Amino acid sequence: MDTTLEWDGKAAEAYRLTIPTQVSGLNGLKDLATQMRGSLVNLGNSIESFWVGITVAVVVAIISIASAVALVTTVVGIPLALVILVAALPSVASLIGSFITGLLAHVNTCQAEQSALQEKLRMVGETWSQGRIGQMGDASVQDGDGSDWKPR
Repeated sequence: MDTTLEWDGKAAEAYRLTIPTQVSGLNGLKDLATQMRGSLVNLGNSIESFWVGITVAVVVAIISIASAVALVTTVVGIPLALVILVAALPSVASLIGSFITGLLAHVNTCQAEQSALQEKLRMVGETWSQGRIGQMGDASVQDGDGSDWKPR
């Protein structure tokens, strides 16, 4: 069956009138997706920073412990080894605690952002413009209601 690629008349006009509202809805959806992407990228960056910080803290702890062990081999180095351990290990624990607290704070912020975006996405289905779909589906083939368009 042959069909025409271009069409006109009231059916074409009814279809044409739905396009701007559909484009508007799609642009709104694109904005939500962009916001969601930004939020998730920020979360990913925070997680990466967390693990880099934890790695640095563990390396500092290992170096401190290795230095203390090396100093303990001599009787004279024992007091200095204790000073190194007393200074380094609480600092490392504090760093790790700070990294955990910072990550949890950012995760909570991202979770709130994602919840707000999820609510907006849920509302898209309720607010998305349906345009003039009823008019497009109401051909005057036999119903006689005056919508005035019919297939050729």
